[in-house]
Amino acid sequence: MHLYLFSAVLVLFITHIDATENRITKSLLHLSSKHPRLQAATQQLAGRILASKYASWKYPDPKLGVAWLNYPYKKDLRFLEDKTPMTGIEFRLTQAIPFPGRLTVQADIADSEVRQSRLQFALEKNKLAKKFLTLLLEIKSLLQITSLAREFEQKMILTADLATTKYSVGKGDLSDVSKAKLKRKAYTEKKVRFEGLLRSQKIAFSYFVPEEKQADNLLSENVKFFADLQKYLLLINTKVHNPSINIQKQSLLVAIQKERGDTHSFSAKLARYDYLPDFEVFAAYRKRAYIASDPVPGENFMSAGVAMRIPLWSALANHHKVAAKQKAYRSSQYLVQDSLQSDSSLFEAAKVHFQTLQERIKIYKENLLVDAQESLESTRLAYETGKSDFDSFLQAWDTLYHLKAGIIRLQEERDKQLLLMAFISNEILPDYPVEKENK
Repeated sequence: MHLYLFSAVLVLFITHIDATENRITKSLLHLSSKHPRLQAATQQLAGRILASKYASWKYPDPKLGVAWLNYPYKKDLRFLEDKTPMTGIEFRLTQAIPFPGRLTVQADIADSEVRQSRLQFALEKNKLAKKFLTLLLEIKSLLQITSLAREFEQKMILTADLATTKYSVGKGDLSDVSKAKLKRKAYTEKKVRFEGLLRSQKIAFSYFVPEEKQADNLLSENVKFFADLQKYLLLINTKVHNPSINIQKQSLLVAIQKERGDTHSFSAKLARYDYLPDFEVFAAYRKRAYIASDPVPGENFMSAGVAMRIPLWSALANHHKVAAKQKAYRSSQYLVQDSLQSDSSLFEAAKVHFQTLQERIKIYKENLLVDAQESLESTRLAYETGKSDFDSFLQAWDTLYHLKAGIIRLQEERDKQLLLMAFISNEILPDYPVEKENK
């Protein structure tokens, strides 16, 4: 029975396998924490978080001023000793006060941008994990098809021996031996081509596992490693085919667009504050200069007051700014719908493609492959008894090879569709704490 048709009991059993025992899970967790691309993204996210904290705590700085005021003069700048002007040094402290709520909205924008960064970080992790798993599927297929070509290369050696034996007893044709050798060389060429592709893909694998020794260790134990890959894919399969799956709540792309919409909404709200006044309070202390004729020498003064920005000229044009922010918000709402429709249609299309490939693999295995093997056996017997020519015998071998190679390619494509569904539904990484209910 095929892997994906195991009983529900087996599925539940494998679902509870300790993640630390699965090489694929361990590789994904290592990748998500150690890969330089994600380390760079981690630093960017940390920077956004710090910037958000700065925005939350930021308040206009006070201003401290010192001035020499009310110095009396005539045109010749002579000091008037017979007057008592308010001459002296003034120390002034000024504090700007934005209209209540403005700074809160600015902090909300910064927090929303952090949430966007968190979701974007999760998306980058899933993208990298998907590429890693896709490459593993391709390597697995190349390993299988290389082994298949090597197997058929050996089969052609045996077939050439059969043709040689038949010719030696006078029942065959020398051209049959040549055809068998030619066909063997054709399979040798396939083997060499696939081995080259396999070496190339293993080099590409070093992008995800830079340590050469570790990469070799993983791929050298391909039986256990790819058995763990199949277990991981089975877990993914149960998740993406869960009836309770909800793309609107689980898609990272949809969540990012929703969060961008929130940011635009806050920005539109902030723009409306430009219709409202901001304030400024001040306190001053003036130390009067000593003047001989002053009846109250040395008497100093204190003063305090408030100033208000009147949004006169800015308000005349501010409606354009508000309208622009509102347009951006409406655009983000359409983009949420677009992302949801896109991801939902891609998910459903991948599911249909996956199911179609499942059915095709079943037909290949249960019908076509069985018929091809029976055809090969009957053709071999017919050739040995002289009832069929050697070309039919070789054609039967080719048919069997292409069917087996076709199954390998169909399985790879099926598993890639599974990864696509997992990527869209944010199920590709195990136990990643992404918030399902987005704002």
